[in-house]
Amino acid sequence: MEMRERLGSSALLSGAGARMGFAFLLALLALALRRAAGYPRCQNDELNWSAIARQIDQGVDWPVSGPAFVHTLRAVALQTQATYPQALEWMGVAGVFVAVQVLLWGYRRMGLRTSASTWAALALTSYFWAPLLEARPQQWGQLLVFAGALSCWLWLRGQGGWAFFALLAMAAFTHILSHFILLYICAFLVLASRVEGRPWSRRSAAVLAALVASLGPYAWPGGPYQRMLVDLRDNHLPQLLALAPYWVAASLSAGAILTMLWRRRYPGPARLRTAARQLRRHGRAAGLGLMSGACVALAVQAWLLPPAAWQPYGGSVWRFALFQGGNVLFMALFIAGSVQLLRDAQRRAQAPPAWSFLAQALAAVASMAVAALAGSFWALDTNWFLRLVNYGVLFAAPVAGVGLVRALQWLRPAWAAWTGVGLATIVSVLSVVRPPALLGC
Repeated sequence: MEMRERLGSSALLSGAGARMGFAFLLALLALALRRAAGYPRCQNDELNWSAIARQIDQGVDWPVSGPAFVHTLRAVALQTQATYPQALEWMGVAGVFVAVQVLLWGYRRMGLRTSASTWAALALTSYFWAPLLEARPQQWGQLLVFAGALSCWLWLRGQGGWAFFALLAMAAFTHILSHFILLYICAFLVLASRVEGRPWSRRSAAVLAALVASLGPYAWPGGPYQRMLVDLRDNHLPQLLALAPYWVAASLSAGAILTMLWRRRYPGPARLRTAARQLRRHGRAAGLGLMSGACVALAVQAWLLPPAAWQPYGGSVWRFALFQGGNVLFMALFIAGSVQLLRDAQRRAQAPPAWSFLAQALAAVASMAVAALAGSFWALDTNWFLRLVNYGVLFAAPVAGVGLVRALQWLRPAWAAWTGVGLATIVSVLSVVRPPALLGC
């Protein structure tokens, strides 16, 4: 079965009305979780942003990571005469509607028909639900990264993508972390096009020029990020910034060496197909390697987290394992889908464009996640790896959807398998909502 068929199996939401209805239903779910389940509970980012907005109103020069978000929050509260928590509630619900529309557009623009398996896989992980439901700059930033990276890839291929330049500018003012993630992915896409054997073009030069130009807000005297950059330098990343020149030199050297080795081992324009054939010959080992690497990274991240991160589980290992079940299942399906797509790629003369984009975007996010995990040893906050996972699941969902289709072909009866998927989804939603009877703060 071809990759396009796999990603498009169980197609749904083929009409604009159906897509609008699907987005509306998820927005309604978000509202119900807020009104009926008391989401968000405990100390959360919405409370933090409410406090930040109030302090800015009082003239405090607060270090803000999302200037456009704060400006919108203050404007909405002023125009509607609502309190900041009330404004954030409606911004969060509206953000869910917009997020679903952007994802639907993105998967369709890749040439993949929206499928039940893709969305079912995405719903399995709490790393999708947590940033989706909560109103904060990252909710906006993840969408800009997803849409901006896709638009950049389309632009490099000469298939439109003009929106990339506007999305990049928006990301530069919306969220500092999201902006740098988008910068990195787009630079990675330009490098990947050269590794694939594509000639240097004006489009590539335009992307690189736009990436450099988007750094302008950080250099403006009194600009939106001046206070944030000082805070990062003095409080969050002082040790890491001291090592930055060595990190950059090591990264550039490693990238150059890997590129040369790649081009030497896989000569010619069909590099990806040749590499896929090699991986196919060792498919089981590749899958075990991915699983082992992911488990090691998650174990290191768990070790780095502060004790407060474990308080919701009340010290129970079994409770933690239960509420991470959806994430573990998503990871397993992603690995199964990756192996299956490698098999499909081997049967074709050239890897399908959508697979190339997803592979490149995920490789970029994975390399950032590894760097973030290593840097967490010298950072004030130690959850940078998990923040990168939030971005990566949007690109990984179609691949995990392929793994889900494959699993459903083996598991019988089908209704029992879908029941298991539904239960895992409910568990992931509960892990985000944190009902008092099940999880603490």
